[in-house]
Amino acid sequence: QQKRWCIGLLEMAFSRYSPLTYGIKSVGLVIGVGYSQNPFWAFWSIPIIVYGLLPQLALFYGISVFPKASNPWFWLYMFLFFGAYAQDLLDFVLEGGSYRRWWNDQRMWLIRGFTSYLFSFIEFTLKILNISTLGFNITSKTNDDEEQSKR
Repeated sequence: QQKRWCIGLLEMAFSRYSPLTYGIKSVGLVIGVGYSQNPFWAFWSIPIIVYGLLPQLALFYGISVFPKASNPWFWLYMFLFFGAYAQDLLDFVLEGGSYRRWWNDQRMWLIRGFTSYLFSFIEFTLKILNISTLGFNITSKTNDDEEQSKR
């Protein structure tokens, strides 16, 4: 379901009713940019995949991606990392959620980023480039003769 929503939202984002063009003209800059978050869901798959694969590849090749703990820039990285997660957790808890639900939401967000967002981004790109995409056709489970005899 998420994949279908993402494809539809991407189609809307690149149509004449895009929140970045039509929305800004209609409701103003701040609200137009706010509404543009949803149509571009599928683009979240790119940074999620890079963030998921880059540290493993860097470790494999012996390259340091993150600053060393002795480096003063390490504290900035730690502050930003934990600050972002703490803010998200605080928002979640203030709205009546629990730590466990927040943690499961974080995991599901990553799973959606690696699956439905990625596949919808690929399918939308193939559709824009007029390259054949896989279709899903619903077929009848019964024979027409059987259906007629039941009536």
